This record gives sequence, C-alpha cells and structure tokens, in this order.
Amino acid sequence: DNDEVRAHNPFLPHSDVRGVPLRELGLLQDAEYADKWLDRLRLMEHPEVNRPAIQAVEGALRDRAEELARGKLRAEDELLARHPFVTRPAGAPLLASLGVPVDEQFQQLAQEHAALAEQPVRNAEPLRAAEKAMQARVAALAAADAEEALRPAKAARELVREHLMCVPYVHPDVPKDATFSELAGMRDALLSDPERNAAPLRAVEEEMHGRAAEVAAQRKRRARPERLAAYSVQMTDVQPEMAGEVREPEGDTAPLLSGTEVRDPYYEELAALRASLVEEGWKRNTDKIRAVEEQMKDRVVQLRTDDERAAAAHARVRDALLEQYPFLPKEVHGIPLEELPLRDDDEFVGAEQERARLAAEPVRSAESLRAAEVRMRERAERLADVAAAEEEALRERLPFVEVGKVPLRGMGLESWPEFAALLAQLEELAKDPATAEGPEARRLEKAMADLTKLRAYDEAVAAQCGAVKEADLHERFPFLPEEPVPGMPLAEAELVADPEFRTLANALVDLRRSPQTSPQALRAAEEALAGRAAEVAAAKLRATEEAQARYPFLSKRVAGVPLSELPLVQDELFQALVAQRAPLLREPEANAEPLRAVEDQLRNRAAVLADAKEKLDAVHAADNDEVRAHNPFLPHSDVRGVPLRELGLLQDAEYADKWLDRLRLMEHPEVNRPAIQAVEGALRDRAEELARGKLRAEDELLAR
Repeated sequence: DNDEVRAHNPFLPHSDVRGVPLRELGLLQDAEYADKWLDRLRLMEHPEVNRPAIQAVEGALRDRAEELARGKLRAEDELLARHPFVTRPAGAPLLASLGVPVDEQFQQLAQEHAALAEQPVRNAEPLRAAEKAMQARVAALAAADAEEALRPAKAARELVREHLMCVPYVHPDVPKDATFSELAGMRDALLSDPERNAAPLRAVEEEMHGRAAEVAAQRKRRARPERLAAYSVQMTDVQPEMAGEVREPEGDTAPLLSGTEVRDPYYEELAALRASLVEEGWKRNTDKIRAVEEQMKDRVVQLRTDDERAAAAHARVRDALLEQYPFLPKEVHGIPLEELPLRDDDEFVGAEQERARLAAEPVRSAESLRAAEVRMRERAERLADVAAAEEEALRERLPFVEVGKVPLRGMGLESWPEFAALLAQLEELAKDPATAEGPEARRLEKAMADLTKLRAYDEAVAAQCGAVKEADLHERFPFLPEEPVPGMPLAEAELVADPEFRTLANALVDLRRSPQTSPQALRAAEEALAGRAAEVAAAKLRATEEAQARYPFLSKRVAGVPLSELPLVQDELFQALVAQRAPLLREPEANAEPLRAVEDQLRNRAAVLADAKEKLDAVHAADNDEVRAHNPFLPHSDVRGVPLRELGLLQDAEYADKWLDRLRLMEHPEVNRPAIQAVEGALRDRAEELARGKLRAEDELLAR
C-alpha cells in the first residue's frame, strides 16, 4: 500500500512523512492535496515549459503531506498524553487512524476510568481492570483494522495466483474482460504441451499481462473520487475496445520492481492511459499525453532512486559487519557475510561474547583472542556450508525453477501447501518413466515455476522495503548506527513506531530548520535521539530473547520476523499447543515423539503468524508507496512520524486544491517550474500541518 502511494506521488522521497506511513495519510482524500495533485497533472501536459511550476506544486504537495502528518501526530500525542497506560500494538496505525478517539466502547471505558481515578487508592484494582480493558479495546480495533486491510489484499492475491503472468496485481474486473478471457482460453490450450508450445505460451502470457494493465487503468480511473474525476476522466471516455494496445513512449520501457523481473504496475497503468489518449488522437490530447509522459518519467526516477538508496543501505550493513568482524571474509562459500544468520546463531554469539570479554581484559592474551576469532570464523563457515548445501539440494531437486538472485533456501517452498501439493503430484509422475517426461509433468513444472516467481517477488519486495526504510532513517539521522545495539538492525528496531523517538526526531527536525539553533543544541538533540534509539532497540532485542527463552523450540526469528513482533501470547491456538506441550515436558524422553509433534505444530503456527505479519506489512508499504507515487515531492513515507497513508491528504480541501494547482501547472512544466516548486513547498507545509494535527489528537487522547 505504501509503495502504491509512492508510485502515484513520485515527488515523495520516502515511504513515510515525519514517521507517518504514506498509507495512513489519506493524501487523495484530502481536498487540498487532491487539488494540487491534479494541478500537477495538468502542468505535466507541458513538462518542459512548466518545469518550475511543477516543482513548485510538488513542493506544496510535500508541505501539505507534512501538514497532514503533523496533524496525525498531534492527535496521537494528545491521545497518549490523556491515556499514558495505552500503547499502540506493534505494527498498528496511529491510534487516531484506528478511530480510538471516536470509538464508543473506548470512550465509555475512558469515562469509567476517569470516575475511578477520582479515588485512585481506593479504586486501585478496578482502575487496573479499566486500563486493561481500554488496552484490550485498542488491540481489538488494531486487529479489526488489520483484517480490513488484508481482506482486499487476500482477494487480489487469489486473483494473482490464478493469473500469475499478471504479477503483482490483477484488478477484479480483469477475468471478466472478453479480450483477456479469450487470451486465457488460448493459454489453456497451449498448456496441453508447455514444452513444445513454450514460445507461443510466452507470447500469449505477455499479451494477457498487457491487457490486464489496460483493464486495471480503465477501472481505476472510473473509480476515482468525483472531485478528481475532472482531470482523470480520459480513461472513462475511452471505451475498452478503443483503448488500444499498451505502447511505451519510444526509447522507454516499463521499469522493473527492484530485485524482480516484475514490471512496475503504476508505470504500466500510466502507459495504458497514454496509449488510450494516443488512440483518441495526438492533436486532441497533446497536453494530456505530455502530462502523462512526465508522470512516467517521475516514476522511473523514483524507482531508480530507491534502487540506489537500497543498494547504499545494503552496503552500509555489509561495511558495518566487516568493520565489526575484520577477521571474517566478505563472502563465505559464495554467500555474502550479511546473508548469514550470525546474530541468530547461539554458537557464533557465544564465541563473539567470549572475544569481547577477552578484548576488554586489562592484560590481553593475543593467543586466546585469536582462538575466539578462529571459532567465530569456523562457525561462520559452518553456517555457510549448511546454507550452500541446502541451496544446492533445492536447485538440483527443482531445476525448472528460476528466480534470479533470490535464494531458494529462504523461500520455504516445501512448507508452502500450494507448492507442496504440486511437488507431490510431480514426484508421483516421476515414478513412471512413461509420465515422468510427459506434458502433464511439464505443466506441473511450469505451475511450480510460476508460483516460485510469485514467492521470489514477495521476498524481493520485502527486502527492498526494509532497505528503503533503513535508507529513510539514515538520510534523516545519519548519526544513528546500523545497529543501535548489537543484534538489532536499525530497520528492524521499528524506531519510528516509538512515540518518544518520534517526538525527539521531530524536535530535531524543527531545530535544524531554525537559524537560531546552536551547534550545541543540535548535538544534544542528536545524542538524545541516539540514546532513545538504543533504548528502543535494546527493549526489542530483550523481548525477542525472552520470547525465545519461553519458547526454546523457536529460533529468534520466524521467516525473518523477530519473535517480539509475533502475537504468540495473544494467539489462542498457539497457547493451546503450549498447554499441550507442558505435561509432556515432565518426561521428555518417554514423550519424545508426541513432544516433537506438538513442537512442530507450534513452529507451524508461529510461521502462520509471521506470514500474517509480513502480509500486513506489505499492504501498509503498498499504501504508503501509492501516496508517494502520486506525491513525488514528499521525501519520505511519513511526515513527522505519521505514515503518509494516515494523513488523508486528498481528503483535506486545502491540500487537494494545491495538488490540483500543481497538476495544472505541470501541463507546461518548463515555463511553470518556479510556480510548481512553490506549490510543492506549500503542499509539504500542509502535509506537515496535518501530521501535527494527528499527533496533537493522539497526545490529547492519551492525556485523558
């Protein structure tokens, strides 16, 4: 979701504004933002002429996004100040975005709490019960929000699985489209012998992908809010059969999403719009076509910039690791050092702690120190051996699967029910030489290869989101270390979700803007922020270690998700299995087999929870990116710590007006460049106002 917002707002450089994810800003629901956004589109009809005006509008859009983020954060801070015992569940939107301030059940509990608080000593126990009930209500709202966010994503995912050539997105109307259905029928016929029909099969799937992009572009613009339809009406006016084939501008091709072979869906949507305008007539739509092409260029730049930032983030992680362990090689058996689970391996961590202890002694023993380093190096080599052997075995077993640079070993293919079912069918066919090399076996191999590409896409996007998130923090706060505490990476610490960190970060941003701020004040603010980052990271690491101690059959991370981020205690099924395990531990040797069985079930349940967490994170990231794509002048995915998706930029009349101004200016971007820059500055300011308002509301709610 964040990525989709960014795609439509390429002038927003990050997936959040002031710590507020783009998906939470609601940019296009903000009237002021929406108006400026449409202004930018109109200006882009003459991008060279209107360049200064486009830049000005983008500046205004960034400012408006920041206003929206400030509003979000204000609401959050006010809520937290009124109710300091209430905490936001991990990964949940701001309390105001969850609707906590207006939730009747929460308000009733708050009133009961206020009445009890008049005699806090006498009512100590009921007060605690009321506070617990209020926190439970917040958790219930967060769970409902997550379910609501995942519902359309789940439906879309099912469509993608049915039409894997359309990864990463299939509009619900695509399967109903006559042209697409005809192509699907041709594909089904070719699948009777996929090996023999490989070339025509690829061609048909390419046509299906293109048609899906056209249909999605048409339907999305028909579904635009009424106030935005005035400028986005082009696709509505073009009948599906007249939309024409998608053709990128000469010399330009659809960019790939980072680390994948998947084309960017927003760019393809723009390409489909351009094709329809060309079909209607160049002369009639010259200005509109120019504006669309300008948006396409913006998206290419945004994706390329994100790639560069992500690569720099990966390099910083690698360099920090090599600086910390100068006696370890950059690669072990061809596997980069940063890809090995060193921090999660108890044996490696034990050797590292021993080395640190020896290095801290007043009189060092060089020989003992070298011995500890040898143990660390040998353990790293052993971990690499295991990873390389696992990867090689999977490649040999699945030679028909090609996923580029994404390692198969981390994809969990054999535990993926859908993939495992196909694999079982293939292995059954392999038992008979007559069917082992037949068309049905090739069909199964293609289906498995397509599914693997989908999983590889998910893995690559998750890695890219993490790297961009780390890059966002590094750009704003370059003094923060890659690991605020050993074993807890910067991106994994989720610092922006911490209210105190967010407050300190926003205070530092404000100090930097003030010409009266002294260097001493800046240093003090940076030290305070770095200190809080270390506290948050340490608490998260401690929670992860405590969870592993409580559930020793789990590793510190499940599918890459730290245990501290999984709702293991709250999950009824997981806790029921824990209860089944407890009596078996009284005689572990006698109960070895049932103990293994229940622990396998526990690991599987933890994997399900981790998968749900990753899916929700992906939805939120896509929301923020959609805001950024439509507002490319907003530099981050949050404003003052409020995600862009929570700001509701285009629901804000002031932001929407400026956003439309920017679109109009972009019809002549070169001539209007200064005006565009001015409008973009105003939009950034408005976004910051909205974010401050959000934070104020949060503070007020918590203060109660």
